[in-house]
Amino acid sequence: DQATLADRLAGLLGDWLGGIPGWRVLGRHPSPIEGGDGNREFLLAAIKDEK
Repeated sequence: DQATLADRLAGLLGDWLGGIPGWRVLGRHPSPIEGGDGNREFLLAAIKDEK
């Protein structure tokens, strides 16, 4: 279903970002605010390490 797909895609995006050298994913959380047309959105927290 759409909710499962949205959750999976958010996880894949976090995995992708965390795989980029210098980036560290801190976590993700469902957004408390619905997106346009009722879309399910997520907040993704990440930090770029200092070099």
